[in-house]
Amino acid sequence: MDALLGVMDTLKQEMERVKVAQVVSESCSGIAEQIQTEKQLREQLDAACARWVLRRNWSDEKPENIKILSERIGEAYEFARWLTAAGFHFPGDPNQLLRFLLIEHWKNFAVIRWESVLQGKS
Repeated sequence: MDALLGVMDTLKQEMERVKVAQVVSESCSGIAEQIQTEKQLREQLDAACARWVLRRNWSDEKPENIKILSERIGEAYEFARWLTAAGFHFPGDPNQLLRFLLIEHWKNFAVIRWESVLQGKS
């Protein structure tokens, strides 16, 4: 089976499990606070994602971090969906792909898109 399809299924199930809500704060200070919090916690959140890839469990995470982590899951799912629609396949290790989507893709692209959406720029 193509790992990309399996990863999409995993991410979709996780989005439903943590009840990902794409709630955007209406106050500018709330938006700035969300962005600043993500930046301050990025290394910890990267490590949490790496642990999740191995254990599929967020039980060690603070509830307030789950919101930001859910944003990563949603962004990873959307990018995996786009890759699938564009005809891409990934025959490798699904965990490697999950790490890429949740950590590297977030750091290098998705966080910029997320900040733009929060700030109403896209």
